[in-house]
Amino acid sequence: MIHSHLYPLVLVTLILGSSAEPAVDLETASVMVTDNYPAGVAWWGTWEGARTEASRSGKPILLLSAAPQCHGVPGIW
Repeated sequence: MIHSHLYPLVLVTLILGSSAEPAVDLETASVMVTDNYPAGVAWWGTWEGARTEASRSGKPILLLSAAPQCHGVPGIW
């Protein structure tokens, strides 16, 4: 029953949030994002290769690791 009190609050938040002005000009931001970060993710098979590319490009590394023992983690194996 606690959740039933949250529904009006969530509804008001969604309505007010959808009518707010964006903080940045989306047209300018999308051009800026595409110029700096082309679509897609570059996958590297070795840590050394990833570090070399990150140093060269100045971009961060997103490290994704998993093991076959991670049965309960969706989307990994």
